[in-house]
Formats: sequence, C-alpha cells, structure tokens
Amino acid sequence: MVDDVGNILTAAQRARLLAIQKTARQLDGTSLRLATGQKVNSALDNPGNYFLSRALRSRAGDLQKLLDGIGQSIRVIEEADHGIKAQLQTLDLAESYLEEIARKFRADEVTFGPSPNDTLLTFAGVSDIIPYDTAQDVPASGTVTVNGNNELILDGNFWKRKAYTYTITPDTILAFDYRTTFQGEFSTIGFDNDQTFSNDSNRFYLSGIQPSGLSFAAPRPTYAYSGGGAYQHYEIPVGTYFTGTFTHIVFIQDDDVAPFGNGQYKD
Repeated sequence: MVDDVGNILTAAQRARLLAIQKTARQLDGTSLRLATGQKVNSALDNPGNYFLSRALRSRAGDLQKLLDGIGQSIRVIEEADHGIKAQLQTLDLAESYLEEIARKFRADEVTFGPSPNDTLLTFAGVSDIIPYDTAQDVPASGTVTVNGNNELILDGNFWKRKAYTYTITPDTILAFDYRTTFQGEFSTIGFDNDQTFSNDSNRFYLSGIQPSGLSFAAPRPTYAYSGGGAYQHYEIPVGTYFTGTFTHIVFIQDDDVAPFGNGQYKD
C-alpha cells in the first residue's frame, strides 16, 4: 500500500506537480477576477484591501439608507406644501366670493350710477351745481357741464357743490368714476355743511400739481388718479375717515392760471 504520493515521485516530478498546482490556482483566481471584475475577492487576496472594501460597502449602505430617509422627508414636505397652497387658493376664492357678496348687498353706498341697493346721486342739470367757497370760485373760468350720462365736467377753475343731505355711517362708501385729461392745481371730492373749506378736511384728493393748500381725510396718494386720461373707478370707504350728517357734496377743481385743468365725474 502506498501511503504518500511523494514516495513514488522523483524530485523533478514533484516540482512539476507543484508548479502545475500553483498555475491552476492562479488560473482560478484570474477567472474569478474576470468574472467579478474585482481584484480582491477574499481576505486571502489582500487582507487590508478586502476588509477596507467591506467597511466602505457597509458605510455606503448606511448612507444610502439615510439618503432614502431624506428623500421620503422631502416628499412629505412637498406634499404638505401642495396642501397649504391649495388651502390658500381656497381661502382666496372664498374671500373674493365674500367681497362680491358684500358689494352686491351693501345698502349704504353713495353712487353716481344706478344700483338697487345704493343711494343715487343724480344731476338735474347745471342748475344743480352751485358755488361752494365764493372767495375761491373767482374767477370761475371755463365751463361746467352736466350731460345726459349723469356726468359732471368741471373744465377750469371751479369750487362747486350740490345740495345733498346724507348721513355718513361707518359703512358708507362713495362710488364713482373719475378722470382728468389735464391736471390743474387740485381736483377733489368731499362733503360739507357750510361754504368754508378751511374748517375741516372732509374731502379726498384725486389729482393736482399743487403740493399744499388743502387738507384731506386720507393721505394724498391714497386715491390719487392714475388712469392716464381714462375713467378710473373709485370706491372710497368714507365712513372709515369721518361720519355725520352733511348737506352738500363738494367738487373742487382749482386752477387759477391758464391753461386750465379739468375734472370729470360720472357713474
């Protein structure tokens, strides 16, 4: 019985066998590297690189999990943002709807035009337009026109008023259209009980180039005309500035030097 193959091999045969075995192992390792695309496939190939690679793969897996969690959190935030935007749009629509309802059913509005819930301001003709402050209404240069469209045109230097007894409450709104094709010194609209402009500020600035001389219920820029010659619609919440009973509505178109400015009011 043969106990060891080495007993029947010569030294040269044994060397060749070992060389063949080494070559076979190298072929196996090369085949594995070609199949996996990795130079190091086990700790036997390169212990340092193998364990470093394993640690890096483990760390990369942890980072990928964190990245997935961040992505899910971002998605949750995006969905919440979409929901908030949708709710804001709903609130905007509701606000617009409520404003429209309030406008339609507002029962305390002074307006130049026809509306079933409003108190109408109409002109029978030029005879309705009487002097306001006679010291300022001189010279009353230019023309005053009231046409069939319930439109008042003051073209020149005019301080005028119309008899119109009305009690302004906190809810009162003054609604009208206004334009000017050439600005004078002042163009205003307001209310008064006498013929003196200096004892109150119950008027609103619409246009004009004079920097001072009149006081107003609201800062000048609040209702400043910006229509470029076209009619601009106004809804002034008069009751938020002053209240009380007044006997006249007042129109000031102040311009002492030609060429004269103009102010035009209608529904």
